Amino acid sequence: MRIFKKADLSLSINAIVVLILAITMLGLGLAFMNQIFGGATEKFAKMGGQVEKQMREQLMQSGKIVDLNRFDVKLKRGEKDKIYIGLKNDQVGDIEFLLYEPGGGGRSSCTKIGDPSVLCGEEGDENVAVLYLTEITVPEGETVVYPIVIKASSSAEEGTYVYDLNVGVGQTQSSTFEIDKILTITIDVTL
Repeated sequence: MRIFKKADLSLSINAIVVLILAITMLGLGLAFMNQIFGGATEKFAKMGGQVEKQMREQLMQSGKIVDLNRFDVKLKRGEKDKIYIGLKNDQVGDIEFLLYEPGGGGRSSCTKIGDPSVLCGEEGDENVAVLYLTEITVPEGETVVYPIVIKASSSAEEGTYVYDLNVGVGQTQSSTFEIDKILTITIDVTL
């Protein structure tokens, strides 16, 4: 008498079918996630381009030489955000704009409202970091827009910080054209 074991064969076929279904579902899931997040990245890039275009147009139409697209930033701990600074050269020759923190002698221009002993820091410090290019050359007749990245560390103290960004201009190639403008950025950090 022979005994056939059909259960073993059907179990292996079931296992193969389940494995194929699992791989298919994983592939579909990954494709879906890629479509969602890939589209979001593309939308953010387009939005950044629109902000830059709008800032260029505003600076070209206005009498301003320096401007920010917004002066208030709201962040949660561990988050970062981006604002844009626009610089216009309506002079003869290239202009070198210098961006820096006013003050000196160890005094930071970025402090927490209500507690001036809490300062903003450099990247990696315990509170808020404001990161930007410090020297920007703008060709004659051009308007440029650059990002300023604002980060709140995961251990940043909750509160409102005020950051003063000084924009100065030295000499152009053909004349001495000087401005000294302070732009104030308010940064709200929440838990």
